Amino acid sequence: MDFAKYHFNPFQFTPGEDLLLDAHARHVPFFRGCRQVLDLGAGRGLFLRELAKVSIRGIGVENHAESIESGRSHDVRYFEADMFEFFSRPDGRELAASCDGVYCCFVLEHLDPKQVFELLRAIKEHCAPNVRCRFITHNPEDIDALGTCLYGDLTHKRLYVPSVLAAMARSQGFVRTEFATFLGMKLGKKDTLRRMWDRLFWGKHKWRPNFYLDCFA
Repeated sequence: MDFAKYHFNPFQFTPGEDLLLDAHARHVPFFRGCRQVLDLGAGRGLFLRELAKVSIRGIGVENHAESIESGRSHDVRYFEADMFEFFSRPDGRELAASCDGVYCCFVLEHLDPKQVFELLRAIKEHCAPNVRCRFITHNPEDIDALGTCLYGDLTHKRLYVPSVLAAMARSQGFVRTEFATFLGMKLGKKDTLRRMWDRLFWGKHKWRPNFYLDCFA
């Protein structure tokens, strides 16, 4: 969809940069020991900026010009292409072969199942043999994710159940998968108290709107 035609910015509801940097920083330890990490759909390079703080080399795959310009102002390195073009190009495949880590945050909900299978297959086939991956997406077992998170972004296609996504990864050759649900953002005192109250009634179906899936080759 051409949002500019309708004078609409689909990214206007994105949280502030400080909150996003903190959220990405929580996933940096997973990649300790990696030679180079590939960030698929890297956006403004927030995760790559956090990686650089602990001297882990990373490169983003992104095709949105404004995001790339923003990331480069923070010395983020990019391969300018969409994910599928990246894996179809010889220079993209050469770069992928040097990457033993893959980070893909809030991208899968923009893909249909066929595209997810193709992405998993491409990573397994073209990245380093010992690649480890972390995919982060919305948890459809959480009522807020199933409502606000899914429909609050006009570019979302669907959400994936954690166990189903893990099985999809194994079908494409990943030998081990692990997943966990989590709350991605910091909470103030008021929301912390509200969360405690809500968990009495909703259990795992509220305040766990995200999940990560870790895949090991």
